[in-house]
Amino acid sequence: MSWMDVYRQRVTTAEGAVGRIQSGQRVFMTGNCAVPRVLMDALVARGERVGLAVVRLFRPFPSAALLAAIPATARAITVLDRCKEPGSVGEPLHQDVVTAFAEAAATRPMPRIVGG
Repeated sequence: MSWMDVYRQRVTTAEGAVGRIQSGQRVFMTGNCAVPRVLMDALVARGERVGLAVVRLFRPFPSAALLAAIPATARAITVLDRCKEPGSVGEPLHQDVVTAFAEAAATRPMPRIVGG
């Protein structure tokens, strides 16, 4: 079997991907925000409690707007950042998201935040 045959077997639509995702599973995506938005919309339509926040302005970082957009009930956040900083603690966007939530920890629960 060629690599193209394997690739064709694994490529799916957002609806096909949603059909494979079990409730409570973690989903990691790459690419621009068009792909995650389609998948998130399909998961919401299925009744899953997920969301997508897109940061369009990175500096100055909109901490207040981000905190307002993400409900205090959020338990986990995955930050997708295209900028990679080898040897650093985390990518710039991930670090800013962690900082925003850490600074607000006195007024809301701190979710688990992972970078990717």
